[in-house]
Amino acid sequence: MSNNGGFLKLRPARTAMPPVGVEGAGWSAWPAPAKLNLNLRIVGRRADGYHLLQTVFRLLDWGDTVYLRARGDGRIVRVSGS
Repeated sequence: MSNNGGFLKLRPARTAMPPVGVEGAGWSAWPAPAKLNLNLRIVGRRADGYHLLQTVFRLLDWGDTVYLRARGDGRIVRVSGS
């Protein structure tokens, strides 16, 4: 993770073993840092229905790790475990 001009860039943390109960290779581990919203305002709505936000937040030294692997069939499958 690095901060570049106010934008947070995430890089794979490492090549990883897949979560327990999941077979196969090619998994990568990505940091999912926690943040604390100090201020959050809805300042408008876009034409597509999404809200325009104004926020002040603080990244925390805490979070999760998300494990991802590309599939060849175009499907998205969520696997959760402990």
